[in-house]
Amino acid sequence: MQADVSMEGRTPRFWGLVQAELMKLYKQPLIWVAALVVLAAIAGMNFLALMNYSSSPDLAENPAHQAALFWKFQMSFLIGLRMFGGAFLMFATAYLIGMEYQHSTIRVLIGRGVNKLALLYAKGIALLLVALVVLVGGLLAHALGSLLVALLVTGNLNVLKAVDSGLLSDVGLYALTLVMSEVVTVIMTMGVTVLGRSLAFGMTAAFSWFAVDNMLPSFLSLAASFTHNAFFVDVQQYLLGPAINILPKKLIGDKIRVAFGPQEANLPFAGLLGVIAVYTVVFLVVATVLMARRDVHE
Repeated sequence: MQADVSMEGRTPRFWGLVQAELMKLYKQPLIWVAALVVLAAIAGMNFLALMNYSSSPDLAENPAHQAALFWKFQMSFLIGLRMFGGAFLMFATAYLIGMEYQHSTIRVLIGRGVNKLALLYAKGIALLLVALVVLVGGLLAHALGSLLVALLVTGNLNVLKAVDSGLLSDVGLYALTLVMSEVVTVIMTMGVTVLGRSLAFGMTAAFSWFAVDNMLPSFLSLAASFTHNAFFVDVQQYLLGPAINILPKKLIGDKIRVAFGPQEANLPFAGLLGVIAVYTVVFLVVATVLMARRDVHE
């Protein structure tokens, strides 16, 4: 009995694995560098907004009328958080999983009794917790940047008078779409990294996926204009990137602008959720099956 207790003591618990994965990320300098890049990108978005308002005095001359438009404009710039925050999560996910293969530490962990799927899911949960921090931190940084922009342009913070329940609701809905985007980004990168068993492959495949996914609608729209076939337009909403891009507009309406891909979608909000859910499940199944069935030789 004493021997069994000793063996149980050596068996890593799941939440201990999650904590260990978080510590791995915390101690990696490259992760902090990437996080600083995200903050710099958010600052850059606010700088672009500042340049826009500086060239147009409407906000300073008529703040009561323009305050609501100011927040609408600033909410559109949250696209920076989605883009650069997503890039950070792809990097962090590929790094956390791919480095185990690159340094052969995954073989050591499994040899010490760590279940392969428990290790994979612990990494996934750790990354989703990091995604939550990125979301909250990014929203706060963007809000502070927006206030700084308003202060530099008008000399006061009268734009805060336009902050009402409607605006907070819109921001909350946009944040919900950011959560969906972050979840599918993490799981997609998990899937391709486990598939390639390589940091380089996982990072390349993940970044290439969204790059191609967001450029493809331009070619499909061109094909639609030549062929006059609506199929090339309709199929765009079944691509992962465009489905995620148009999700905020489906929730918030014309208060938000779609940066990439189709501006409208025939699918309702629930349909777009279904498209995103299918991609998420497929990537999760790929990661799970490959991790469970393949032997680790690295």
